[in-house]
Amino acid sequence: LGALVYRKDEKSRAERLLRKAIACDPDYVDAYQALGDMHFQSRHLLSSIEIYERGLRQVPTRLQLLASLLRACSTMRSPHRTESVARRILNIDDEDNSALNHLAWAIIVEAGDLEEADRTLTKALRLKPNAPATLALAEILADLRREPEQAARHRAHLDMLAKSHWQI
Repeated sequence: LGALVYRKDEKSRAERLLRKAIACDPDYVDAYQALGDMHFQSRHLLSSIEIYERGLRQVPTRLQLLASLLRACSTMRSPHRTESVARRILNIDDEDNSALNHLAWAIIVEAGDLEEADRTLTKALRLKPNAPATLALAEILADLRREPEQAARHRAHLDMLAKSHWQI
């Protein structure tokens, strides 16, 4: 009901209904999803992350909630959190292309193990050979390997990928 009310642009009423649904039934994971999405769409990223995480305490393997949490973490450009959530998703579905891209992004941004980033992108490209975000990340990684001193130049491209919600 809260999600339907939200679609009618009655946001405060929708939020009250969703919070009431969660209070009545803390295991009602769809209410966490709807409430978190509502906050995400309103650009309240920290509260959306908190809501998704509360829902995941109820059902830790719910891929839709994990994917939403991943999107919110990368939108905040938080590589550490993004990496952590991407790894959680890949423990459930090791062929999730979005999680593979987010993991590679986080590793590159953190100046982590570029070999792992390369393996991750190779797998992502094998799954979706023409995915624009994967191709862009692979190109950035190749440039970083050729010219490590150009890392600052690539920061803007990496930020743009995170901001665009990956378009995957």
